[in-house]
Order: sequence, then structure tokens, then C-alpha cells
Amino acid sequence: DDLAKKGDYFNLSVMQADTRKLTDFYADYGYAFANVNPQPQKRSGDGDGALVDVVYVIEKNNKIYVRQVIVEGNVKTRDNVILREMRITDSEPFEGSKLRRSTERLNKLGYFEVAEAELVPTANPDEVDLKVKVKEKPTGALMAGVGYSTFSAFGVSGTLMERNLWGKGYNVAL
Repeated sequence: DDLAKKGDYFNLSVMQADTRKLTDFYADYGYAFANVNPQPQKRSGDGDGALVDVVYVIEKNNKIYVRQVIVEGNVKTRDNVILREMRITDSEPFEGSKLRRSTERLNKLGYFEVAEAELVPTANPDEVDLKVKVKEKPTGALMAGVGYSTFSAFGVSGTLMERNLWGKGYNVAL
């Protein structure tokens, strides 16, 4: 409607963005597998065919519940450290916004190169397993330095740091 008021041309990227927003909207209400199919159509009664209406056909499918959250790929980091960052847990209704927030929180920890979630269908069409895949990165650091000043001559410094001590998410520096 905004584009029609301005007299702009049909824009495929706007239609794709609208499709993504509608899919996210339905995912926030538990419809993880909602299908949104845009169908551009020439406006009826328009003699020169210059105007296009876009009809969005939406199939909500089933409302989905998360049966269980499965953590995969963690070698050092304990499961509970990952699960405490999850905003969606076992036996909860699926919410796309919670899943996006959970992935964001895992990536901000700084323990993983990649942290992503995948929905795995189960035998029950109303349930999915949420598989959280992580790829750990080094979290320790050893730094050393040497310096010279006219006041104290030579100096040596060193730091030993670990941001995920024992895989429990503790930070320690010496």
C-alpha cells in the first residue's frame, strides 16, 4: 500500500521481506512450519495493467510444541551452560522469537564459532526436537610482555586467562 501511494514500481525484495515477516509472525505464535505464498496478480479493472495486487496465501499447518532440546557438538562446555541460555525449553509451545533470542545469546557467549538451532520432526506431527548445534572455539589466552623504562629498567609481565573454566562458563585471569 505504501508503494502504491508513492507510485513506486513493484519491488520483489519488498515482497520477499513481507513474506519473511509473515512467516516470522506465525512462528512467534507456535506455527513453526507455516507456509506463506505470495501471488502477484494484475489489478482487475486496470486498463493498462500497470497496477499489481499481491495476495499472500497462508497455510498455518499444526501448532508445534518442543518435545526436547538436544545439545550437539560441545566437547568442553557442559550442557547446562548452553541450556541456561535457551529461552525455549522442553515441553513448551514453539515460539520463533524465543528461538532467535536463544541463538543470539549462545553466539554472544564467545565460547562458540557457530551456534545454531535446527527443528527435527518427530513421530508426532505436533512435536519437534530442537537440536542445538555448536562448534567450540578456544577460550584460553596466554599473554607475555617485556618492557623497558628509565625508572625501573626492564620489566616482564604475563597473563593467563580462561573464559570457560572447566566448561562451566567461569571466567578467570591471573
